[in-house]
Amino acid sequence: MKFKWYALQTYSGKEHAVRETIEQKKKDLNWKSYIGRVIVPEEIEVDLKSTDSKKGKYVVSSEAEVLVKNGNKIEVGSLLAREMPVCARESGIIRSIKNFYEILIETLDHKNRRLYSIPGSTKIEKGIKEGIKVRKGLFLTQNKSFPVIETGRILKIEKGKEVQILRDNGRIDKYFIPQAVFNKEIVYPGMKVEKKQVLAEGREIVSKKEGIAEINDYGVGKDIIIRKIAYRKMFPGYVFLEAKMNDDVWHLIRSLPNVVNFISAGGEPLLVGNREIRAILRRTGYEKYPEAEIPKIKINLGLRKGEIVKIKSGPFEDFTGSIHEIDEEKQEVKVMVTIFGRETPVVLHASGVERID
Repeated sequence: MKFKWYALQTYSGKEHAVRETIEQKKKDLNWKSYIGRVIVPEEIEVDLKSTDSKKGKYVVSSEAEVLVKNGNKIEVGSLLAREMPVCARESGIIRSIKNFYEILIETLDHKNRRLYSIPGSTKIEKGIKEGIKVRKGLFLTQNKSFPVIETGRILKIEKGKEVQILRDNGRIDKYFIPQAVFNKEIVYPGMKVEKKQVLAEGREIVSKKEGIAEINDYGVGKDIIIRKIAYRKMFPGYVFLEAKMNDDVWHLIRSLPNVVNFISAGGEPLLVGNREIRAILRRTGYEKYPEAEIPKIKINLGLRKGEIVKIKSGPFEDFTGSIHEIDEEKQEVKVMVTIFGRETPVVLHASGVERID
């Protein structure tokens, strides 16, 4: 007997609870040979307007190694980027180590970034914080000693140490080491350092929130933005179950809390069609599918709103539906297909559909 797919109706809002209960029963009874995958189909929606500057935006240098890509799903604790280590440019002796702030300001056109190094003994002006716009001439400190050179926005305020190294030739080099990677056991006054010696490992940037990554590279630096996401149930009140159906499985599932019943006819649970379940699994990421190659040249769409077309590739391959919208500029069409009794909009490149004669 092969595994087949069934739809299970649940009380609204209890879909995940039912899925977890079925998974636990499968484990307790050792029913892996009878119950397969249990899914609550959900789509990820990205909120392009949401950016929590304290948790969702990370500013790194142009030299930093970015470890994620646009569109990657990010978990809390995911490693996003790694800055280059702080290395001595020339050999010498560490003359002093002092507390410092670094304030990074970017011009409003994103073309320039200026770094202000401020001694830790100097008090920052009240109201100066990350994310705010600052005008030219505004003082960053209470003693009026650090004016803003160009109007812009504060990207980062970071505490750390300024390490001064007296070179063998008498010149002084200055290095800023972020507080998070400073180690007083390996960097201290009077210490002899060699050329290219590592003073501090590169700072690692770790995500503080879940979301979808958006990378902006402005040449003078990079921003990693983690956009807020929400999970939208494709079929509220339903759980999809892969099973080798028999009386024991049928009775067990129907007896679970928050389960209403199988979608059935004449008392028999109905199978979910292969085409429908394939589309659901692909749309929600449970199964991979080959991406269609998008033509590099602009094509003459020749399509009309309301026209019935067949989808040639992607999660909804072989489905038919009517064209709801046409975007000539993007060469895209929105097709309304019916799946599991519900109309679902699908956005495709125009080359991904064909007319039905």
